[in-house]
Parts: sequence; structure tokens; C-alpha cells
Amino acid sequence: MRLLITSPSPDRGGVEEYALTIAIAAIQIGWTVHVAFPKTLETASLVEDFRQQGVRYHPLQHYSPQAERIERISNVVRRLFQSVALWVEVRPNVAMLNLASPVQGLDQLLVCGILRSPTVVVFHSIPFRFNFSALKLKLYAWVRAINQQWVTVSQNNRKLLCQSFQIPEDQMRCIYNGVKPAPPLRENLTTLRDRVRQEFGLPPNSRLVITVGRLDLKKGYGDLIPAIPAIVQAYPEVRFLWVGDGDRRDALMAQVRDYGVENKVLFVGYRRDVSRLLRSADLFVFPTHFEGMPLALLEAMAHSVPVVASDIESIAEVVEHQKQGLLFEMGDRNDLHQTLAWALQHPQQMHQMAQNAKRRVQGFSEDKMVKETLQLLQELS
Repeated sequence: MRLLITSPSPDRGGVEEYALTIAIAAIQIGWTVHVAFPKTLETASLVEDFRQQGVRYHPLQHYSPQAERIERISNVVRRLFQSVALWVEVRPNVAMLNLASPVQGLDQLLVCGILRSPTVVVFHSIPFRFNFSALKLKLYAWVRAINQQWVTVSQNNRKLLCQSFQIPEDQMRCIYNGVKPAPPLRENLTTLRDRVRQEFGLPPNSRLVITVGRLDLKKGYGDLIPAIPAIVQAYPEVRFLWVGDGDRRDALMAQVRDYGVENKVLFVGYRRDVSRLLRSADLFVFPTHFEGMPLALLEAMAHSVPVVASDIESIAEVVEHQKQGLLFEMGDRNDLHQTLAWALQHPQQMHQMAQNAKRRVQGFSEDKMVKETLQLLQELS
């Protein structure tokens, strides 16, 4: 069984971690797995992770939507020919195309259709209903009819995607993202918390508010920064730990400096010890503007970290306000500030919500996600 996983993304985020999880699971049951995505500074660590698992990596042409029109067209044509050559070389029994957005990957979809390749297309995120042209809708309908199964990761995403592509909801499958249970602690929790604070040069009594995700506009960091001065004035022991990297890093660091809280916010970049950092945190904040089903949030819940998150519909599918965590109105900076302040003022209530969240997230397991996805791939091959 040969599986080819492709993605047009030049970044490393939840979509790419999902692909790595599926690839590892496929390798473990004896499949041969190939992956193809752009090779950039941000995906360099991902390439190495795939290779360490015995997955063969193929570089894929990357093009920027900000490039000149002629350059974009030229790059698309090159990637089309590159993709055809890749399919001919790998000869996959089934392919998986991972798309962070429904406006990505049309060229890859066309290649799958032209080559009549059995393909599972996973749409990970959609912010709103798109209005595609009549021509694009016809192209999407044509490729979907040729041995393809389209999948998404939340019910809200399925609704918006089906409205965008003008198809019935029963023609798009929902397989929720899932995460592993938190691993057993290898050391005393108090010792771990002290050690992490020492590593970052923080006072032992620091209260860590952690967030995990790419540093880009959709994650809502720009909403969080204005709330930080008032929070740290009321709670001087609070420090914000931002795990992840992205093209907004420099701009966000400048904004943090403008607000005079650069000594309260730690930008720690991509980390391989996220589980360890989550265990050492007092609160997880997630001000995102839109998501599919965020792995970072599910991981925080699995690690019993109290959650404060925006009230977007996909998050509301897993977190009920005041039961598994606190939800604030997306984009409302004042509501974010008030909700975060309440959470810091009421640690016992937040602890109880975190325990509820840990039980709730058991229904969003990595085992279930992998089993349903591999079964679908095998059925389609």
C-alpha cells in the first residue's frame, strides 16, 4: 500500500502535524508513505521529522499569492508538471491532499482528477462561506466526482464548505481532529513547574499563561496584546509564554514593545516539548479568529490546563462556556481582557473546568481520528 500525502503549505502548523500523525500511523501498519510540500525555513524541521519516520520527502514548488500575476501563473504551471511527475514516480494506491484553506490546492486537485487518482481531500479550516465562480464550481465538481472523498474536521467547517462548494452536507465527511492523552509525568509536577520557570529565567512564583500556534493574523494575538498591560498590572506575577513561529513574529514583538510589556511576554518559537510546557502552565489562552478543530486547544484540554478561548463555532463544538473552559467574543478585546482577568482571579473554578475538559476531550482521541482516516484511505484505494 503506497500513500502519497501532499500539501501546498510553506509553513509548519496544525495541518502539518496532522499529516505527520497520519503518516506515522500508516508506516506502523506496513504502508509505504511519501510526502510532498514546499521546502522552506519553516518546514525544514518537518522534513527531518518525516525522514526520521522512514517517510520519503519530495519538495513541491511553492508560490506566493503576493507574487506578480505572470510569476504566479508560471509557478502554477511548473507545479502542475512537477505534480504529474511525482504521481508517475510514486504511483500511489491512494493520495491525501491536506488543505489549510479551501482556496488552496486546486492545481493538486486537478492533477488527481486528470490521473484519476483515488484521493482523500482534507479541508482543515474555513473562516466563512466563499463565493466561487461558476467555472471553479464546475472544476471542483468534476474532480470530486472522480474517485475523491472530501473530509473536514468539524461540523461548522462542513456546513461552510458545503455552502461554498454548493453540495449537500452528506457528501462531505466529518472526521474530528484528535490528540493523545497526556503522557505520564516523569517527575514531580512542582519540580517540573520550578524547572521550566528557571529555564526561562522567571521567578519561581510566576503564573504562566501559555498559547500555542503559528504567529499569524488569524490566531488573534493582536487582540491579546492590548489586554496584557492591565493584566500584569493587576497580577504582576503573570508571564505570557508564546509557543510557535510565523511571519508575524517581528510585528508582534514590536507591538509588545510598543505596549511596554516586552519583559512579560516570552516568544519561544517552535518547541518539541510542548507537553512539558503545558503541564507547567497555569492557563491556556487561545484568541483565534477561525479554526477547523485546533489541535493546540485539544492538547491543552488533555493536559488539564484551564482554557480561555474565543467563541468561534468550531471551538464551541468541544468547549461549553463555564463548563470545560471560558469563551469570550471573538475579536472583542475588552471581553478577552475581562474573561482572562476572571480566570486568573478564580483558579479553583478554572481547575474544575479543566478536569471537565480532560474528560470531554477523550471523545476527540488521536486513535479514533487515525482509525477513521486510515479506513477511509483503504476503502478508496
